[in-house]
Amino acid sequence: MPVPSSKILDHHGLVAAFCHDLGFADIIDSALSGAAPERKISCGQLVTAMVL
Repeated sequence: MPVPSSKILDHHGLVAAFCHDLGFADIIDSALSGAAPERKISCGQLVTAMVL
């Protein structure tokens, strides 16, 4: 059985800036206009976090 390993990927700042410049979270939030009031973060923010 192979030993699990990890790699350091130092691109998070670049990808985060790209998502911000595109308005990635805003696009997703506008497509899902029925946001529930009990949410602490928007669906767009959640998807952006999963991408990062």
